[in-house]
Amino acid sequence: MLNGSPPYKGGGVKRRYIMKIKCLSCGHDFELDRSYAEYNGQVKCNTCGTLLSVKIEDGMVKSSEIVALSKRVAGEEAQAGK
Repeated sequence: MLNGSPPYKGGGVKRRYIMKIKCLSCGHDFELDRSYAEYNGQVKCNTCGTLLSVKIEDGMVKSSEIVALSKRVAGEEAQAGK
């Protein structure tokens, strides 16, 4: 067992995700595991790199907001504004 997750066929470890969060910048859904069931802090989108501040209670997202856009996303927004 690794991180409390039971092994599964194929020799790896099956992760148990409890929630999905949608990136407020790119719209990508990413998953958080049970260790985030009670969490107040920052998470980073794996797709665009935007940093989000989230508050999670009882496995439910209570609030989320963008802390910092990734350099790529910020550059695309600057180009669109020209």
